[in-house]
Parts: sequence; C-alpha cells; structure tokens
Amino acid sequence: MENEELEIPKKKLDETTKLRLIDGWYDVADRAQNGWEVAGRESLDFVCNKQWSAEDVRILKEQNRPALTFNELLPLINLISGYERQNKQDIKPFARRNGSQEVANILFSIIKDIFYSCDGSYELSASYVMGLITGKGYIGLDVNTNDDFINGQINIENISPWDIKVDPFGVRYDLDDRDYLFHSAWMSKEKIAQTFPEIKDALGDLRVGEKEMQTVLGHETHSYKENAADSQFEIDIHRYLIKRCYWREYKKLNILVNQDDGRVHNLDIGIGQARKIVKNNPRLKMINPVIPQLNLTTKVGNLLLEEIEDPYNGMWRFPVIPFYAYFLDNNIFGMIESLKDPQRETNKRYSQTLHHLNMTANSGLMFEEGSIANEDEINDLGMKPGIQIKTRKGIGYKPEVINPAQLSNGHITLMELSKNFIKSLSGVNTDLLGASQDQGESSGIAREASRKQGLIILEPLYDNFRRTKRLLGKRLIDFIQKSGAYSKEEVLNLMVNGKQVQAEINQKQGGGFGPAEQVLNDVTVGKYDVVIDETPSSPTAKMANFASMLEALKLGMPIPPEQIVEASDWPNKEEIKQGVSIMKQFEQMKIENEQLKQNNGQMSQALGKLQEGIQQKVRENDQKLKDDLEKMSIQ
Repeated sequence: MENEELEIPKKKLDETTKLRLIDGWYDVADRAQNGWEVAGRESLDFVCNKQWSAEDVRILKEQNRPALTFNELLPLINLISGYERQNKQDIKPFARRNGSQEVANILFSIIKDIFYSCDGSYELSASYVMGLITGKGYIGLDVNTNDDFINGQINIENISPWDIKVDPFGVRYDLDDRDYLFHSAWMSKEKIAQTFPEIKDALGDLRVGEKEMQTVLGHETHSYKENAADSQFEIDIHRYLIKRCYWREYKKLNILVNQDDGRVHNLDIGIGQARKIVKNNPRLKMINPVIPQLNLTTKVGNLLLEEIEDPYNGMWRFPVIPFYAYFLDNNIFGMIESLKDPQRETNKRYSQTLHHLNMTANSGLMFEEGSIANEDEINDLGMKPGIQIKTRKGIGYKPEVINPAQLSNGHITLMELSKNFIKSLSGVNTDLLGASQDQGESSGIAREASRKQGLIILEPLYDNFRRTKRLLGKRLIDFIQKSGAYSKEEVLNLMVNGKQVQAEINQKQGGGFGPAEQVLNDVTVGKYDVVIDETPSSPTAKMANFASMLEALKLGMPIPPEQIVEASDWPNKEEIKQGVSIMKQFEQMKIENEQLKQNNGQMSQALGKLQEGIQQKVRENDQKLKDDLEKMSIQ
C-alpha cells in the first residue's frame, strides 16, 4: 500500500476538489483491504458450498471425473452462531458523571425498545455470522423517519462488510483513530433521483468510472424493453456506486458548561462575548477544546449528492460499529481462513476415491487380437451388465477380465486426517458437538464441564463480540441523547421483554426557562456507560437457569417463590406472582391467628394462675384472721 496523504476537505474547497479528495480516500481504503476482501469472499463461498473454482470444475468435467463437495464448515458456523443466539446478553447502562440511576433505567428500557422495533437481535447475530466467516461484520445506526417522520426512530441494521471501506491508517478496534469511513451502496438512476431530488436534473450529466457502475441480470445493453398489450416498460439494468463518506475535521470551540448539571452549550460567538456571559453567571464555566466533528459527504461519479455538517448533533464517532473475529496487529481474519485447505483436501480425497471406484468397476478385458467377433460393440459398451461377448470358432481362447488395482489406504487415511484437522484447527471438539465418546460413563455435570472447557479456545471470538456490543451500547446512548429522536418532553410507550411499559422523559418542572427550572428524567444530559450483562437473556439460557434454580431448591437453598416464577418462561407470570403473594399473605395471616390463639391461651393460663393465687391468698388471710380471733377469745 502506498503512503498517500490526503488533506481533510474544508468548507472553502470547491466541489471538484472535494470530489477528488473523496475519490482519493476511497481508492486508498479500497486497495488497503483488497487482500482481505479476496480471502473473505472465498471464505464465504466455501461456507455456501462453492468450494471448487470454475476452472477446476471444467477440467474435471472434461476428464469425466467427479467434483464432490462435503461441506464440513457450515455446521461449525451454525454451532458457534447457535451458541451466541442461545446466550444473548443485555446491554445495561449505568450512571457516571452527572447521571442518575433513574435515567439509566429509562435508557435501558429505550434500548430494549429499539432492539424490539427493528429486530436488533437478529441484525446483531447476522453481523456476528459474517464476522465469523469473513473476519469482518458491521452494525450500522441511523435515524429512520419512515414510520415516525417527525422525531424518527433509531434503527439498527447489519451492513455487508463489502460495503464498508475504512481509513487504513489506524490501529484501534473501535475506529476512533480513523479519519474517514465509507458506507457504499448501489442504486439505479431512478432511486438516486428519488433519494436526492435536488440533483434530479443533473443526472443527465452523470459520468462514472469503470468500477463505479455494474450491470444486473447479465445484460449488456443500457435498458431492457418489454412490450405489453397497452404499455411499454423501460427497465434500467445499471446500478451506480453511491459513496457515503463520514469524515472528521477538528475545530476549536467556545463551550460553556453548567457546573451544576453538566449541560454543555456550544456558542458560535467570540471569546470576548463568551467571557462576559461567564462573568454574569458564575454557574457557567468556559472551556476552549479542540474536538473532532463528524461530517457526511455523499457522491456518485462526478456529482455531489449531499453534504451535511455534524449530521448527528455533536456525535463525532462513526455510526458504524465493527465486529472483527480476530484482530491481531491490524490483521483481520475469520475462523474459516485456516480451514479452507483441510476442506479442499477432504473434497479432493473423496472425489479421487469415487473416481477410482468408478474406474475399477469397469477395468476392461484382455484378449488376443482377432479373437472377439463383436469387438466394436465391446469398445462402445465396455463391461455393461448383460453384454454378450462372442469369440471366434476355433480360437480356443477366452477373454480375461483385468483385475483392478486395489484402493490405496492412503486415500482413506488422508480423508480422515482432513476431517480431524478441521475439528482441531477450529477448536470445535466432540464435546461441543454433543458427540462425546464417554456419554454413557460420565454424569451430565461432568459433560457440561467438559463442554465449557471446550469453549475456552473460542473465547477470543466471544470476547471481541462482547466488545462490539459494548461499543454498540455506548453509541446507542449517544444517538438517544443527540439525534433528537428523544429530545422532547413526552411519555414513551416502550416494549421491554414483550411487555409494554411507559416512561416519562424530559419532564420540566419549575417556573419559566431560567435557572429555577428543573428537568426530570432528562435523557439528553449526563454521562452514561454500559455493561454487558453476563446473565444470558435468550429463552434457552433462561430455561437452563430455571432448571438450575429448581435443583438448588431441591438441595434446600431458600429461594423465594417470586424469584423462581420470574426466572421461568411461563405465560401469565405476573398473575402467578400475584397469586403467590396472596397465598403468602394468607399463610402469614394464619400464622398470626395461631400466634394470637396461642397468646390468648397463655394469657388465660396466666389469668387462671393469678386468680388461683389471689384466692389462695384470700384463704390464707381468712385463716390467719380466724386464728387470730380464736386466740383473742381464749385470752
């Protein structure tokens, strides 16, 4: 890769210069990832059963040799992807500087609702699969206004890795040190005109390079005309490369910070005027940082389609989050890369073995020249079942079948070695496949421990994916706070874990717009981070956790019934929990009644003893008085 230095475009540059710089960036990024793209496309072909080149298939076909494909790679991808799907984890925000846990809980509900509304979990899993296969997967964020054209809806989507070109002069996994990123697409002229109506009239002057146009359906002409009974359709079969370039420039800003709540005000005024504002309001503090600003420039061929400064209201990070299966010193590759040679070997050995068997099934005849009457027929049909061989009279010689060479054990050995290489190189052992040899001899707990031990070799993949999900969570919080989709005072109806909940955000209290005003549950203020919840949230994982809780309950662990119901996957859990609560209250009342009865009995016994004691005391006093009177009468 050549060391090309291209300056960041400024506003003062004319349109032609900007387009040239954007094209220069694209060419640098495209050449830098060309090697990965060739290997990645081949890896994807291998998983999709395209494991022979067209030239190899042609040669083998000419030689009447088979080209078998025994795809050992697709089950491995399904297994590792299935483990991710069964162990989905939640993205949970928590409060940092100037944040509150109440708002963090609301952000968590909003994130869950975003995932629900755009099938975010499926998009994330699709990106994970592409990363496993090719080494690169990408998740994109944007504000979709199709359903909500006023505020918009934050959308999560899987992006094809072939559509992303990244500034190669960077080393960070999160792409924060890259100056530009391209998210490309292919569009027809009609769609370009609909998406960017401002340049509709200029499309007639569109000029594109050789690699910036492709023809669909294999047609060579510009259009396909289909005559109908009452109309004529013209279908454009060309697609043009749309280059959407996110790029950063650095600016020195005059920023006022409210030291009470951390609210930031970016002022487009002179420093002298800013100082006067600070002097009159001691709650404000002025800082002058140099910060990156994100810009978006979109072009096709020689036309500038759109240019947006700061498209996400202060968000400077790219709206694209990468997942790299293996990211080693900027070398990016997937798990299929090291398995292609063993897969090729397996296919070749099976094909050679079948070819050998086909050849030896008809090994031929050995006979003296002129001894066979129907020699031409035998040459055409060979040893076809039921063929009759006619010998000439008086020859006295019978044709002999040529004994075929025995199949070499080396073919079988190499086939088995290739299959074992695929398992050992991928790290997927028999325990992960559920095919352990000692299943009848070991306990379920021992097999589960062995399976978890087998997952350790795959931990770098899962660790990188957890990092991607954490980056996604932080980027989602940025979008929630800065995109404008959740900036108004409103009551949100959110879908969380299949249930509809309400959340009040940005509720203003106090008088007027001065310092006395307070905003409750303001999701646009404060710093928040995210943690990836280590408790899996998929139905299968929940079922396993529920079974584990039941086992612990059998062993005597005092687990409250409400927690057991909450961990289950039962329908109407809330009604069951209410019933459990009512039963607990009823049991508590019974205990209290029994206690009251017991207390009443104890009080009755105490009163009886007291009465008996009083009566005894009275009797004793009466007897004493009686004795005293008798003594007095005697005297």
